[in-house]
Amino acid sequence: GMPSAAAATYWTVVALAVLSGFLLEPSPSTTKKEMLRALERAGGAGDGGDAPTILLGVNADVDLVVDAVQLAAGLEFAEALGSEGEPQDSETLNTLHQFASTFAHYFARGAAAERFVASSDLFSKAVAVAKSIDGTRSAPGGNAVLMALEMARQGAQVRLAGQIGDELRQHLPSSIQTFTSSQDGSDEYHLILEYPEGATFGGATAPRANRFIVHNDVSNAQMHTLPAFAQGLAAGAAQAVVLSGLHLLEPLPPSEREAKLEDVTGALEHTSEAMIHVELASMTSAPFVQQLASQLFCRVHSLGFNEQELAFLYTAMGGEEEPADALSGRSPDHAAVQRALAFLLRRIATLCAPQAAHSGQPAGVSRLHFHSLAFHAIAVREDVGSAAWGRSAAAVARGSVTATMRACQVAHESELHGRNLTVGLASWRVDTASGQSHVYEADSPVLTTAVPATLTSAGPDVTVYTAPVLGCVDPKSTVGLGDAISAAALVAHFK
Repeated sequence: GMPSAAAATYWTVVALAVLSGFLLEPSPSTTKKEMLRALERAGGAGDGGDAPTILLGVNADVDLVVDAVQLAAGLEFAEALGSEGEPQDSETLNTLHQFASTFAHYFARGAAAERFVASSDLFSKAVAVAKSIDGTRSAPGGNAVLMALEMARQGAQVRLAGQIGDELRQHLPSSIQTFTSSQDGSDEYHLILEYPEGATFGGATAPRANRFIVHNDVSNAQMHTLPAFAQGLAAGAAQAVVLSGLHLLEPLPPSEREAKLEDVTGALEHTSEAMIHVELASMTSAPFVQQLASQLFCRVHSLGFNEQELAFLYTAMGGEEEPADALSGRSPDHAAVQRALAFLLRRIATLCAPQAAHSGQPAGVSRLHFHSLAFHAIAVREDVGSAAWGRSAAAVARGSVTATMRACQVAHESELHGRNLTVGLASWRVDTASGQSHVYEADSPVLTTAVPATLTSAGPDVTVYTAPVLGCVDPKSTVGLGDAISAAALVAHFK
């Protein structure tokens, strides 16, 4: 063996190591259920102040959810396709053949897609066939509607403006006050062709469950609903105004888009007191985002988006340091998202500086709300936003809890157990943009990070509030999840 003195030292070291292991061992990690409860406490309502009045517009429709294979049979897709080779994908569906071929293309891949049906006759026929199929169900649709429903659940006084026909009206609680552009009670329909994994059509088997969405939604794309929105604005003061559906302008020619955006900003001129939030949705054109930035970002106060949209927005606005996959991957990089949000707020502040100097008022977006399956973040510009956006920590926590509740379709956290929940983050320990790492715990479920300015990200101070998200092992619903998250968080700033 070894000399006794060395042996004594050796065992002392071992004993100390073992003891210190016990003493310094971090407390056992927070359980999923503890984290959900902590987030619920953090996102709790304030002192029960008055319910905020919130006006929402403009995209509203009825979603008809129909069995894809039965609809394909009812519209005789197989006959329309004939014996042609590989199905072709069309950007716009003008004919039954294009409809059938584009559907077959995505069905074989089990991939989601959304297409515009240019022929109103063809679309009306598809709606009629869908309504004749047993099991077709009708649901409220459109970002403005889904956000309005969540805000009403959260106790806000809600006004909704859009194409609200007789069928959509039946889906809305009577507490929601509506302003409609539908003169004859007609609805806009979006057809959602759903199929399960293993469904067969035209010799192909769907590799996974998915949906193929079609619409002939001219009223939302052409912003025919703006007069109804203006009526809602004229109906009295609101604390917040929410605008969604702008992504529907993307396919229009740039000059037409510009005119429509002018109409939008014109309508917003009458909202001196209200905070204006724009909910962004899937975008693919950088020039369109730049057009939104120049025409809208200096006149509104808040933007909401998911991880794909963040990556796109960041690049379109000139961000170069964060790689796209760090922002938009399955589990986005925590610190990279914080830096990207700060970059965007500072970039917009620079863009709007001339307008601010001209009016003597701060201009430009002061709040960004990011949501992903792993975590959410609310970034606030301290020079203008901190006063306007109180309770930001509560807001990001409430958005997180709402994501969990809606995905699992439960009304209260007591209905969920740890085994029902998943964690989107790889670990409760995360890196932050301030250079420190942080552990999310039951007594600190929301992290507050001041993001330092850099040479490429100079401008006002930015604070980012982040919260982890618990997912559902067996998600019941993913439709409109982003809308529910944004809506719940927005109400939490006011109540």
